[in-house]
Amino acid sequence: MDINSSNISVKTGKGLAVFQRSQLLSFSLKSNNVQDKFTPEIVWELASDEENLLMRN
Repeated sequence: MDINSSNISVKTGKGLAVFQRSQLLSFSLKSNNVQDKFTPEIVWELASDEENLLMRN
């Protein structure tokens, strides 16, 4: 299971299930054998009064 700021990903025997956190009210797994992986993430918004081209690498 991988959790970041926008998604929860669960690896199952049939594949990978990805859920958007904004669409979930609650989340539980039946298995007690879960290896959690929390991915740190830095997010920011940029705002400007002028119209400029924003480039990122």
